[in-house]
Amino acid sequence: MQNEITLLDVAGKRDSESVHTSMLAWILSAPEFLNIPLPPALLMSQLVISKGIKNGKLTIGSECLKSVYVTPLSLDVNASTEWTFKNKKRIDICVELIINDVTKFRLWIENKLYTHVGYKQLESYYNSVQELADRKDFCNLFIFLSPGIENQPDHDAFIHITYQELYDRVLLPLLDQLENKADSKSVRYLNEYIATLESIDNTFNPLVKSMEYSECLKEIYDNYSDLFIAAISDNGTEEEKSAVSKISRNFEIIFNDRSEIVTGYTALARRVFELLLGSGVDRNELLKNLGRLWSTECKGIDSRVAVTREEKGTSPCYSSKTLGRPYIYFNNQWTSQKATCFIKQVKNYYPNMKIIKR
Repeated sequence: MQNEITLLDVAGKRDSESVHTSMLAWILSAPEFLNIPLPPALLMSQLVISKGIKNGKLTIGSECLKSVYVTPLSLDVNASTEWTFKNKKRIDICVELIINDVTKFRLWIENKLYTHVGYKQLESYYNSVQELADRKDFCNLFIFLSPGIENQPDHDAFIHITYQELYDRVLLPLLDQLENKADSKSVRYLNEYIATLESIDNTFNPLVKSMEYSECLKEIYDNYSDLFIAAISDNGTEEEKSAVSKISRNFEIIFNDRSEIVTGYTALARRVFELLLGSGVDRNELLKNLGRLWSTECKGIDSRVAVTREEKGTSPCYSSKTLGRPYIYFNNQWTSQKATCFIKQVKNYYPNMKIIKR
């Protein structure tokens, strides 16, 4: 079955963000992958630095810059998942590199497989790093990792690396250097993970080698999406219409003879609550009707709307604006499926509000 299904498929973990995070941390720090000319942690550092400088988002000292582009005499690497700061914030991966016993790097990596970054989440991580006592001892690089270019970081310090770039610039060059170790257990696991990336539908295409090409397509779509959608609405097949609908995260809310557009699943839920509360709907009624999802697809699943009686509220990355007391909070990690179920709930309980995906 090796050519048909991967180890993560067998374990039911192909779409698990935490598993991808753990695999990446292992790849970057595995001892078997360090004793080669260009270890994966060094390849990742080169990728981040080159892309950050190209995009004008990164300035780095000459000593740090020189150290990652020369084959090191020695390299110590340690990777930790769920690195916890003093304020209890946890970033997915911290990789420490010590090059030639002199130059020190830290790669701060936030990995988002299918979810989007939370409110001020990256800003919180960045500020937490600035508060570390040994911050100045390291060249700190901030990385936002996601499968596609549509999920972008919202903090300038974070350099966006896609799974495609990880595949092209880190994993394949690593595999090439391990050609004489093809039968080792570590290389077999590496091959399994590469095969898993290649199998992630609609988010990864190993045949697309130029990210500039993908970014160009995204720019065209962003600027002319209304024309694409209009053309497909008039002439497209049902499959094409469905594909465009999945790409879009824009929603039109029609309520009390007024129409507005919001972008994003969490923004949609937040605005629905604001409009209904503003029209006099009781807060407890809203929580009862929309706080949990009871549709066929999402029966009993938390819709990520919560109420708390805490006077001071929760940290910014988990809360939205106050909608009265007790507070109502919206977790930012919504999915397309949960948003769809949420829209059905709104239609069932508040038919005078229409939500149309654009």
